[in-house]
Amino acid sequence: MNEAQLKTRFEAIANRLLPHVAMLLFLPNRKSRPESVLYSATASFIDTGTEKLIVTCGHVVSRYNELKPANPDIVLAIAGNRTWPVIVSDAELIDNGGKQLDLATLRLADPERIACCGKSYFRTTKWPPIRAQKGQLAIMTGFPGMHREASARGLEVRATPIADFVTSVSDRHIVLVDEDMVRVAVKHNPALSDLVSLGGMSGSAVYVWDDVRQALNLVGFMYEAGEGTHASIFVAHAAYIRANGVLARDSMPW
Repeated sequence: MNEAQLKTRFEAIANRLLPHVAMLLFLPNRKSRPESVLYSATASFIDTGTEKLIVTCGHVVSRYNELKPANPDIVLAIAGNRTWPVIVSDAELIDNGGKQLDLATLRLADPERIACCGKSYFRTTKWPPIRAQKGQLAIMTGFPGMHREASARGLEVRATPIADFVTSVSDRHIVLVDEDMVRVAVKHNPALSDLVSLGGMSGSAVYVWDDVRQALNLVGFMYEAGEGTHASIFVAHAAYIRANGVLARDSMPW
């Protein structure tokens, strides 16, 4: 597949997933300027059929709580398409798996607030989601912090789509490893610096492609990655989230 074909495929992935994912921002206060972002990660929007959830990583929520004592006015926000971020600090924390499972689930009292920045919830066909299998093609889109930039137009956020094959699956997680060092990076915007870190993509929903249904199946959420194009990527199973957003700790064998 040549570079032009890769770009076309990656644009299709990004366009399919972008409505259901956003950059999650820590801002010093409600009047913050684009250049004053303290930290960023990724938030995924999932409809289990029972609850409409905002899902990110447990370490992201823990980081927010660590910063709050020294920054009492800090706010949590999601950045949309060409709009100033929507404040979600009032989201109820349903659960945080901490060191056991690096996922956190939240819900808004008015879940459709995310529509203000062009976002919507990915509706799953059943819950709990299926488990990924070795060899399946996994796809995701998230927001690396290194491509976040303040400009005259405001806060520039750039999504990065990733597609790779599932290398291994255990009770704890799904792993994507570029064993043969054949993974390539495709730049849609030549002005952007080369992607050397996936930091900021924590919380990105990960899907596998269902050839029979010609549809995406949610399987997990990225929680850790190495550095560079060939970084190993670790994904927490979505199946450990109950339909109400509570984590199923009793079914985790570790």
